[in-house]
Amino acid sequence: MHIDLWHLAEFLAQSLLGAAGVGVAFLGVASTKLGEKVLNHFFDRRLAALKHGQDQKIEGLRASLSRLGDRGVRSNEREYNAIITAWESFIDAQKATQQ
Repeated sequence: MHIDLWHLAEFLAQSLLGAAGVGVAFLGVASTKLGEKVLNHFFDRRLAALKHGQDQKIEGLRASLSRLGDRGVRSNEREYNAIITAWESFIDAQKATQQ
């Protein structure tokens, strides 16, 4: 059996290049996945901070709306009481006029 050194060297070079190519492809995919995870982590943190800020603003607006609603209810109650007082005064004045 005669082994041709040229063919053996070609085979070894192709094998090494193939293995290197697979290694580079693996590193490329791994680095992409790693980079994607890192970016997603930072985006998720920024999104959570933004959402927290927006939630605080929403709660502040709800509190303001609640205070305005309470103020409106109290205003309506005072208006109703004032109308009752005015009507009673009108009735008293009419009775006093008739007597």
